[in-house]
Amino acid sequence: MLLLVNQAVAQHVVINEIMYYPVYKSGEPQWIELFNPTNFSVSTIGWKISNHLRTNSVAADTIEPNGYLILAKDSIIFLQNKYSIPIANILQTNLPDLVHSGDDIVFKDSVGNIIDSVKYSSSWGGPTGISLERIDFAAASDSENFGSCVASIGATPAALNSISRKDLDLALVALSSIPANHSDLSITATIQNKGRKEISDGTVSLFANSSFPLAQSQITSPILPLAKQDITLTWQNADYGRTNITANVNESQDQLHANDTLHSQVYFPTPRNALVINEIMPFTKTGTSEWVELYNNSTCNANLDSTELLVSGIDTIYKFRVTSLILPSQKYGLIIADSNFYTVFPSLHGQNGIKVLNHTNIKLNDSGNMVMLINSDTSVIDSLHFYSSWHLPNLTSHTGISLERKQFTAPSTDPNNWGSSLDPRGSTPLEKNSYSNDSIPTVAAIEVHISPNPFSPDGDGFEDITNITILLPSDKPESITARIYDLRGRLRSTLPVSQSGVLREISIPFAGKDDNGITLPIGLYTLVVESGGGLFMPQRTGIVIMKKAR
Repeated sequence: MLLLVNQAVAQHVVINEIMYYPVYKSGEPQWIELFNPTNFSVSTIGWKISNHLRTNSVAADTIEPNGYLILAKDSIIFLQNKYSIPIANILQTNLPDLVHSGDDIVFKDSVGNIIDSVKYSSSWGGPTGISLERIDFAAASDSENFGSCVASIGATPAALNSISRKDLDLALVALSSIPANHSDLSITATIQNKGRKEISDGTVSLFANSSFPLAQSQITSPILPLAKQDITLTWQNADYGRTNITANVNESQDQLHANDTLHSQVYFPTPRNALVINEIMPFTKTGTSEWVELYNNSTCNANLDSTELLVSGIDTIYKFRVTSLILPSQKYGLIIADSNFYTVFPSLHGQNGIKVLNHTNIKLNDSGNMVMLINSDTSVIDSLHFYSSWHLPNLTSHTGISLERKQFTAPSTDPNNWGSSLDPRGSTPLEKNSYSNDSIPTVAAIEVHISPNPFSPDGDGFEDITNITILLPSDKPESITARIYDLRGRLRSTLPVSQSGVLREISIPFAGKDDNGITLPIGLYTLVVESGGGLFMPQRTGIVIMKKAR
């Protein structure tokens, strides 16, 4: 009768951890861990283990209630010493050799009933020296329920698995993006409750190139165990091109942090006319280089890592890949054929915003060329078809004289929007064009400095208040407003500003409270500073309220 009980209970024993690819030079053998989740002891008398080639008998032993048993062919002392596990938890038995790329493992009891089986693949995890761990002993033995050990030593024999399903475990499982408009990128973070209990709290934060969060959002509704929820984050004034981003989910009681962070790359195609072709040098002096100047006419930074410059020839179109060229908002960039450009403009050598194509020329003609800038998805950023007639009529030679754009907002294809450079040097690379009606913004901007940022208004006397300093490029008092909004665009706090106006500078202490005197929750907020008369460009700046670690 006892044997029948043991056989029945044995059906609940699971294959819990597999070291199929140890570092053999270290002396570690292949091994398999079994886990008995029941309240009864289980005997291995009469058991057999099989893989795709052979079947071996398992030596007699006992798996204690809620206990572990490690099966290995040899090196018992090595396993005990490396992982500091009791010798009683290790069973020396004749294991079949496990295949690194994938294998079948089947355990059967004394009457031939399958106790548990796994058909693993190296794609599941468990690379060299790292074990393959089971996530949930009560779930199926499939790829969704196994993964690489994340413990520092590489395995957890005779102990709780490092990726074992916890009571509270909120994980980031996917990131996707789509342009929301010409300047904002909408990013969807898919989170999953991988724990055993319902989760109703948590924050998702988005980062790129700095520790300052670009956006944050709260969980909108409770998430049941194993359920997923999509969280939408808006990256305002997102970078054009390809950007590496990081998303992080934070839940105060989360018991597993290895799956809290996800890295991805997003692509935001540069919208049409966000960058414009601003100046062209088609007919150069001997020994120098052809070039095309761009201007970033948007509020976003542009990373031209996957952009192409197309130039039409007589019977073909020449393509030039533009890589590693970054154009900040309201800045210029140069695409030059080769380094001979610096013989005319040596002071620009080593400056940012220049991409050298390392070609003899860009195939520009003095007249009749089509020039086009396109994204990697073939969408057009800007294009024009220029002619020599666009130059000043009294010029006897166009050699060394560039064609300059007159207005950023006027069409690139309008001949009246172009003319010969009036600069004595014949061109103005990386500078304001020589035409007086060039539309480079001349309105001065308000400056805003926040320190400290982030800050923590928790009443402990350390960084409870942040100072907001506003600088105005003005010689007379100007009325301004300073308001703080949350991520939903709701006005949360109006900062006190002198009714008589601000002369040059004002510093405002902010204690992190809303207009009702209640401390704002942790998260990302937006400070908007505007001048009452509209004389200065407004400023939008992020403020982070955080909770210090205890």
